[in-house]
Amino acid sequence: MKTSIYRYLWLGNLLSTYTEIFYLFAVITIVYRKTESAWQLAIITFLIIIGKFIGNTLNSIMFKMKASVLQFVKTILLLILVFYDSYQSVSLFFIQFVTLLVLVLNGLLQQHSNILHSFISNREDSMESAGFLSYLDQAILLSGWFIAGMLFEKINSEGILIVTCILSLICLIIFFSVPQRKKSIYQKSFMDRMIGVKKYFHLTKFHFIYVLETIIKIVWIASILYLFVHLELKKGEFWWGIVNAVFFIGMVLAHFIQKKFHSTLVKFQYQMIFIFCSVISIVLLLLAINRSLIIVLFLFLVASFCNQLKENLVYSAFIEKINPNKLTSILDSQGTTMTILMAISVLVTGYIVEQFGVQLVYFIACVFSFITIPIYYFGKIIK
Repeated sequence: MKTSIYRYLWLGNLLSTYTEIFYLFAVITIVYRKTESAWQLAIITFLIIIGKFIGNTLNSIMFKMKASVLQFVKTILLLILVFYDSYQSVSLFFIQFVTLLVLVLNGLLQQHSNILHSFISNREDSMESAGFLSYLDQAILLSGWFIAGMLFEKINSEGILIVTCILSLICLIIFFSVPQRKKSIYQKSFMDRMIGVKKYFHLTKFHFIYVLETIIKIVWIASILYLFVHLELKKGEFWWGIVNAVFFIGMVLAHFIQKKFHSTLVKFQYQMIFIFCSVISIVLLLLAINRSLIIVLFLFLVASFCNQLKENLVYSAFIEKINPNKLTSILDSQGTTMTILMAISVLVTGYIVEQFGVQLVYFIACVFSFITIPIYYFGKIIK
């Protein structure tokens, strides 16, 4: 745990995640300030989801490319965007194009980040490393949006982009300093995943509850939260950062509760899923009709807490029914289906907000959430 490789590992992960958060914060605010259009914000969110998905599926082809090369290309793109925006009003298409490329590179770099664990030869250290990085990721997500909101108050979106470039340059130096492994790992290609989607389509239909859950998740996406804070609460970007940070606080609390009371939660998992679904449904209804900032922050905290615990319990109940030999293939195919569904749902959500307002989106999510309650409790979806 005291090796230089390990220190590179956690420092690189820390800076890379902050870079992604700051970039998303800057891009979302820039796009909305330029257009004041929920539809355009939905398009940029669609490109973010698809870009990350493409990066994750392309890693089987491009995995041999050095992480330093990928980071170098990403840094150049960020520098071009900052330079272009400094001298003239950057076009919306250019922002969309750069965002897609940056998120593709993020998806590719994520695989290189995972392979760094192979540098830790001792098994205990490797397990300790994984646990440490799990806590680190939560801490970064918790603090990243808060810090981004604070930075926005001081240096605006363009300044955050410059900070993002600086962090990306530091990550580039780190990746150049880390030796490359000749050994690679097998990663499923896009075609493999699509074949899996077709192969296990009957299972996806049987577990259509995941479709409903994916649609409900749309209201927790950063860009939709931005529209909620801006249009419903009439607050600025600082409070958007606070809302995101509060949401991740709920996830962190759920993580600790699950570790401490894991056996109790598993013993009463179906009853707990019913309770969490009910609470989330009520919270979504209150978010659709409430405008008090303090109450909204509390509701987001409760929603993220219950949603995280519910997802963990549903996942545990789901994998109990699956043949362990087929579990990886099923999860890959299901993840592909849900990612595509989420990307499409974001576009539909953007259109709804553009035409009818963000309040309707939370009402729709509330209805879908109430539908899941009898399915979980009385149905045979996870029993």
